Amino acid sequence: MTVFIELREKIKAFYARYDIYILPVVKFALAMVIFIGINNMLGYLTILNNLFVVAVLALICAILPLNGTVVIGVFMIVLHCFGVGLEVGGFALLMYLLMLLLYFRFVPGDALALLMSPLAFAFNIPGTVPLALGLLRGPVSAISGAFGVVSWYFVKMVDGIAEMKSIGDASLLDVLKEMLDRLVNNKAMLLSVIACVAVVLVAATIRKLCATYAWEIAIAAGCGVYVLITLLGGLFMKVDTQLLVLIVGIAGAAVISLILEFFVYSVDYAGSQYLQFEDDEYYYYVKAIPKRLGSRSDYDRSDGDENGEQPEEFERIYGVGREKERTAPPVQDIAAAPDVPEDAAEKFQNVDFTSKLEESLKDL
Repeated sequence: MTVFIELREKIKAFYARYDIYILPVVKFALAMVIFIGINNMLGYLTILNNLFVVAVLALICAILPLNGTVVIGVFMIVLHCFGVGLEVGGFALLMYLLMLLLYFRFVPGDALALLMSPLAFAFNIPGTVPLALGLLRGPVSAISGAFGVVSWYFVKMVDGIAEMKSIGDASLLDVLKEMLDRLVNNKAMLLSVIACVAVVLVAATIRKLCATYAWEIAIAAGCGVYVLITLLGGLFMKVDTQLLVLIVGIAGAAVISLILEFFVYSVDYAGSQYLQFEDDEYYYYVKAIPKRLGSRSDYDRSDGDENGEQPEEFERIYGVGREKERTAPPVQDIAAAPDVPEDAAEKFQNVDFTSKLEESLKDL
């Protein structure tokens, strides 16, 4: 375990040192994956299917905040919907405009969750996003989780609408009515939204408890709630659920959540301490849990240089090190200063400085 902890600290230190270069590359790669996925699922507008256009948009996202990637991704989806039909594009524009207004009003910091939701559904691990939101954010983040689910099912629904328009001569009202019916009466989407919201609420509530292994319990409870709601909801709402895919997906979500916990909240419960304080009005009972930092036995005195100095790697990982000896600059010995030449002293010995000063004042 110590090896992994030290590796984690080295990764954190490496990221802290080079984040100015790593972050734009990661945002560019994420934007490329998201935009290519949108084009593969929709692809009704030819100009957006160009890889050069996608690369340019991803480069723009590399210098923008993550919310910029969200807005550009929504813009691409709406444009593809306009490629299907004017009514489809108008419906998508109104729906996403409402979602963005609510998103920027309540949960503007959940951009990564919105971007990762389609990837989680594509890899059959949809429970990862609500678990991460419950562990890292809070109950309000259930809004962003629900928006990610709705967006995924809406993009899948557009294909059916495009087939309907290509087969028959449907009027504008017929297309709008069909889209609204498919969106509102989509039981699979409704079940996924309920499961997502429930997982976020359960995980966020348990994670904040002052209990041992609260994060692990929150992950287990979130996985159990997701499976239970999906299975029971599938039975009552008559939604087809593949049990094997569900189990494998929730297991993958649990593993990813544990990895996330290792990097964000890694503590040593065996070293917990209970402290008590008091003042004039209250008694304070505090539970202190130490963080898991790498073992320092590998950086003992014997590993230093011949003077016992700790290596630079120790200071970089742990942020501490031996205090360097600082010596004050040498004080100049006045006695050792060179004497004034005798001829200079004799030169100024007979000068009347008072008369010189009076003459200069008369000139003024």
